[in-house]
Amino acid sequence: MPRGTKTKKKRERNALPPDLACACDEDSESVCSSQDGSVLSDDGVPGVVLGGAEEVEEGDVQSQLAEQVDLLGDKNSRTRLAAMESINKVLRERVVADHLTGSVETITDAIVRGLKKVKGGERCSLLQLAMLLTAQLGAGHPELLVALKPVMAQLMGDPSVSALERAECVRTLSLCSFIQAPDTLEVSSVMHDCEQLFQSRLEPVVASAVHSWSLLLSITPNTSIPPIMQSLLPVLNGLLGRPEMSVRIAVGQAVALLFELARETDEEPLDSSDGSESFELIQQLATESNRYTARKDRNQQRACFRDILQTVEDGSVPNRDVKVGIETLSLDSWAKLIQYGAFKDLLGSGMNTHIQGNDLLREVFQLGPTPLVSRESIKASRLEKKYYNAAVAKHRSQSRSKQRDKRAVI
Repeated sequence: MPRGTKTKKKRERNALPPDLACACDEDSESVCSSQDGSVLSDDGVPGVVLGGAEEVEEGDVQSQLAEQVDLLGDKNSRTRLAAMESINKVLRERVVADHLTGSVETITDAIVRGLKKVKGGERCSLLQLAMLLTAQLGAGHPELLVALKPVMAQLMGDPSVSALERAECVRTLSLCSFIQAPDTLEVSSVMHDCEQLFQSRLEPVVASAVHSWSLLLSITPNTSIPPIMQSLLPVLNGLLGRPEMSVRIAVGQAVALLFELARETDEEPLDSSDGSESFELIQQLATESNRYTARKDRNQQRACFRDILQTVEDGSVPNRDVKVGIETLSLDSWAKLIQYGAFKDLLGSGMNTHIQGNDLLREVFQLGPTPLVSRESIKASRLEKKYYNAAVAKHRSQSRSKQRDKRAVI
């Protein structure tokens, strides 16, 4: 190879086009400008902050959503599935409730018809769409639950349906009930449906049923906790002996939440025989070291059950702080931890976006109205970060030069 060719090719490969000259770090809050004046959001999507670009992009999103909604009724299964995945991606990554007002009935009808006819991946995508639609619209749409509950309840109890589809049905019904249930009677009814699946032999179904039951338990009135404690704690203790780790962890979190809510009613669960049995079982799981389980699984189980054991023993709760923009979300109870986990599983990387702009999530986590942040203050803070990073880089370079060459100027 001729001299200099390798260096030249490397230089050309490292060169970036002008419109991509600045790079964004996903974990930072930096904003990068391109030549045309558009900007990149934290999600790496161009044109979200500037007024003109934002209007153009929002208009594009609205028209694309309308096109994909029309394709939900297409005869070709691949076309329908592609439309569903496209809609789910937008609903997961953006807050677009205003663009859905005219399409709610169409989407709901497509979901109900599809759940009765299709199966496999398409049915799971429909269930995802049902959850995302409900999370986008927020409370105040009980007609969604009325339309979806009968078909999902039927699928949940149908042994011919695959375990993963039944588990997804349980999760969808519980989340829709959490958001849209008009009263506590409806919540209790769905909790009872979940309880019927506790003794299933299918691991995904049992784990999903326990997680879903815990989510609805987190909004159950305190007056209902003592009877639930008396009737369900022995059942949960029995489930702690299941061999599947996902089931044991789900049950352990449910027991921790039940103990937490019981103490809010001035009852001490450890005074009962069932409560003492829960303590002993959880203590064993927190220190278990069986060789027949993988080391990673053992470590995960012990870490989870150590937190659960502290709650069962003395009522202390693991406190988690989640940084969201300029706000900090404090998860200081098992109820909040379980609710956060349910929405995080649904929204994935779009969780922070929804916490910042979705009224439902801000109400669930008691964050209040969306804070108004001026663009000037954002630019100033990012400029400060830029200068700080430049100063740190300069100091690091000088320090390394001093180590290599004592004659370098400091």
